Amino acid sequence: MDFTSDISGGVSSPRAVGGPGIQLHPKGSGSDGSDSRNSSLLGESDRKRLALMDKREQLLAQRDAMLRDLDTLKQELRRPVAAGPRETASAMPRRQADENAAKMLIDLMLLSRSDSGGPADQTTAESRVRVDGGSGLQEELLLKYDTLPVLNMRLRLKYLTKVLYPYLTLHVVELDAQTVSLECVFKRNAASPLQLLLELQYSSRQEVLRSLRVKHVSPGHHLALQPLLDGCTQNVSVLLFTCNEYNRLVYERDQLRVALRNKFQARLHYDESHLSGSITLRDLRNERALLVEMPIVFDQQYCGFLYPRMQIRLQLTRGQAAVDDVDINGILYRLMEEYGVQDALVDLITYAMLTV
Repeated sequence: MDFTSDISGGVSSPRAVGGPGIQLHPKGSGSDGSDSRNSSLLGESDRKRLALMDKREQLLAQRDAMLRDLDTLKQELRRPVAAGPRETASAMPRRQADENAAKMLIDLMLLSRSDSGGPADQTTAESRVRVDGGSGLQEELLLKYDTLPVLNMRLRLKYLTKVLYPYLTLHVVELDAQTVSLECVFKRNAASPLQLLLELQYSSRQEVLRSLRVKHVSPGHHLALQPLLDGCTQNVSVLLFTCNEYNRLVYERDQLRVALRNKFQARLHYDESHLSGSITLRDLRNERALLVEMPIVFDQQYCGFLYPRMQIRLQLTRGQAAVDDVDINGILYRLMEEYGVQDALVDLITYAMLTV
């Protein structure tokens, strides 16, 4: 018998090897089926955890590589580099700039390392950025990355005195547990300085001001400041700011009176009142008189608190009768808008008293 056909047929036919209804699978197909079954047994949270663990291992490897690079950079920076004979003068600034860039990179890497180190490092960073008014200026500037005012109390007082209160001096007269007696002197006007004596009562436990009382005011300014003292006795900042502006207006009014006196004293009879801040110019030949009133008043028209402003009013008389046919105040206001206060007054007085 010839068995060749039976053997070749048995090998070539899968049904002959596997039997009826049985199919052979390629090598490795059984392992793939087991992996798919195992993955189906894992939940969504387990797969995410495994992915995060892989990511963590990658990040830790990157961090270790960056730390090794950091150590290498530190060693290179510590090693002195001698300038070779071929290194030109133009290459020196470039090498210095590269070293500065390397130092900046190291600082940034150290900062990122300290900020991402963990809860302990975060607690240290939070405690490091807590600065207050008593902290040093350089310590605060090293940790400052915003445009808010600095908290350093010495620097704030320095610029507050220099810019806002250049002519104010403060002196503590009496100090105890809950009361402070403070002497404030505004020396812008040397001829008539403004002096206030304040008594402040505060709660040391709650750190709040309980009461403010003005015990003394300079005799020459008490009447003018009376509206302010009646309506602003619970805010020290507003009181000092308003008194400073009042003292500035008094100084400018005195300067204006001096300028008018020097200009017209030789040709007109000149009288002035320091109490009301007014001056009177008389032409005795024509029996004309011009009263220039410059009172300083307090109102709340422009601010939410009492604020001083100076008014200028003119009154022209001939003999005993007032001259009402000319709106001299309206003319003055239009001249002040065009030329300023002093030039407007000089031109109007010259026209009203020496020309007409």
